[in-house]
Amino acid sequence: MRTGRPKAELVLSDSERAQLLSFARSRSLPAALSNRARIILSSADGEPNNAIAQRLKLAKSTVGKWRACFVERRIAGLYDDVRPGAPRTIDDERIAQLIKTTLHSKPADGSTHWSTLAPKPRRLPLFPLRRAGSRHRVGPHSEHVAGSTIDSDR
Repeated sequence: MRTGRPKAELVLSDSERAQLLSFARSRSLPAALSNRARIILSSADGEPNNAIAQRLKLAKSTVGKWRACFVERRIAGLYDDVRPGAPRTIDDERIAQLIKTTLHSKPADGSTHWSTLAPKPRRLPLFPLRRAGSRHRVGPHSEHVAGSTIDSDR
């Protein structure tokens, strides 16, 4: 006989199951999202929360949280919510412009790379540029800087 609070029934449609399997197997998605997909797939197969938590090395409360989020909001419930903090000071268009500038042009003074430490006229905003660079995997010495590639001398 079961003890504890009864859990809401979790039934997956074929398309949800396919999408969750894709999430769980993905190597390019964040690991947290892949883990959440594994939680839901195991839960839909009838595995108890404590067994899922033990197998995936997670807390039981974590399994319960993501299961409840999925029951309430389906696939959309597995994504992180917006976190509190100061609002962004630079919008997406400006970030896209900065990335385009750093990837497809060189500074006018003949430097080989854009810099956040350069004199004022050529200076790029430091923290938004670093965040955007890491988010889009762009760095000052990456192979894509200034429209060139590593093997451009061939």
